[in-house]
Amino acid sequence: MKKIQNLLYLIVFIPIFIFGQNQSNMYYSGEMNGWGASSMTRNDLGTDTWRFTLQSDGDDGTSEFLFRDSNANHNNKWARGASVTLGSKTTWYAGGNNGNFSAGDSKYYTFIIKDVSDGSNSEGYVFEFSQTPISVSSVEDETNTTSTSAITITVALSGTPDSNERVYIRYTTDNWSSSAVVEGDPSSNSIDINIPGQS
Repeated sequence: MKKIQNLLYLIVFIPIFIFGQNQSNMYYSGEMNGWGASSMTRNDLGTDTWRFTLQSDGDDGTSEFLFRDSNANHNNKWARGASVTLGSKTTWYAGGNNGNFSAGDSKYYTFIIKDVSDGSNSEGYVFEFSQTPISVSSVEDETNTTSTSAITITVALSGTPDSNERVYIRYTTDNWSSSAVVEGDPSSNSIDINIPGQS
């Protein structure tokens, strides 16, 4: 009888896990890519998000777009249904009408959407840059230091950041029960960020 009961639990719980999964793929579709399906990159940084960057096509000032989970159809899509404010947190409505923003000629745009299940509203951002967004090449720290000494973290970047880009280091002193964030000066492609010593 116990085997049957365990099997019943397994049968009941498996569908819950199957339907609770989020997206395996996401795509950007909009005027800037001719309404094609441009694959987005998944970021697993505690909160799963999808990201995509492209350069403006320069065709018009107002550019419409949406997100979808299939490159073959628009059955599951997310969009604002209104104008989007660049750099501000935005709600992407499940099944919503196209979002739009004023696109600048030759600017780069990064689109971010939080990973959610079908039918759930999401949130995210649209950021504007004057150049291709930079990436982190490496992160190094001082290995020979004491806990009471300040530590310098050196972040190497793929280039000098755009004026809209920021570089942060998040650190903990208690195994991530809490954390703090320190911003670096993004004036070159190598940034030193100091983490204060701990008492």
